[in-house]
Amino acid sequence: MIIHRELPLTVPRGARGAIESMVKGDLRDSGQVVLEGPDHAVTLALRLDEGFSADALVVMGARTRAVYHAAAPGRSWLKLRLKTEAVQGLLGGAASELVDQAVPLAAVTGDRVARRLMAEGPQTLLAALSVDARTDRTTLVRRATRMLANGMKVAEVAQRVHLSERQLRTVFVGTLGISPKQFARIYRVRTVIDRAEQQPLAQVALEAGYYDQAHLTAEFKIFRGVPPAAFAQGKMPAATACQSPV
Repeated sequence: MIIHRELPLTVPRGARGAIESMVKGDLRDSGQVVLEGPDHAVTLALRLDEGFSADALVVMGARTRAVYHAAAPGRSWLKLRLKTEAVQGLLGGAASELVDQAVPLAAVTGDRVARRLMAEGPQTLLAALSVDARTDRTTLVRRATRMLANGMKVAEVAQRVHLSERQLRTVFVGTLGISPKQFARIYRVRTVIDRAEQQPLAQVALEAGYYDQAHLTAEFKIFRGVPPAAFAQGKMPAATACQSPV
């Protein structure tokens, strides 16, 4: 069992394969900007400041662009970033419809299912994420994401898993909501964020698989809205009003 350090929650063993990370956030100051970075993963977000109710549970699809928004102070939430193997079981084929969206879970699973999960408290919700990761599609996508994360080209990955590029794209979109190429680009720009503080940007560009630093800068600006140097200095795009139910 995993015990969250800040919350009275334990993650059932069966759900450990479903959750990539669990993060709690709070907005204490007026005007505080919340950054939702580009992400290939699906995330469950639970509002904690309104009590544990079905209306407080939101599913966030894969994000192809960073979003900077301002939310009212006093909000508190828990975010469960899901692994590939949990997405299909939770969302079915709806992942492709949720890209760059944040909607109540009830809109995806049906109000009755969402309310049943929530009525019995957080532990029931976590237990419901327990997954069987042995399905053929899940295994294939998991293998493919590892190869893409290691810098392999989409065409080579498709060959390795014995699919055409079109077939691989269909499987990815049906499982994660995004294509293999989108996954690779998002993963790569997230790698830049992780490494940029410890290494020179030119070295990060080379190791992350960009042609050069100019290529990295152009890609970073597409996904983050500003160049890497501006981002590092805290020069973010203007925040917009939060449209998410969270």
